[in-house]
Amino acid sequence: MELHRRLATERLARRASTLTVEQVAQELLDALRRDDPSRDSRERQVLLRDLVVEIEDRHEHWPR
Repeated sequence: MELHRRLATERLARRASTLTVEQVAQELLDALRRDDPSRDSRERQVLLRDLVVEIEDRHEHWPR
């Protein structure tokens, strides 16, 4: 089982290195819509907060 997990993780890492921001964003939106936010782990909460900060920072550079 550990071998399968490691192989899947490596495959995902290779795939993620070729994904565009648009593809990753769409997959993230799909995944977030499937999950109940009340069940988010502490780790997920921290990652999503970090993501919000990065997105808000990008907004400052966009034309109005």
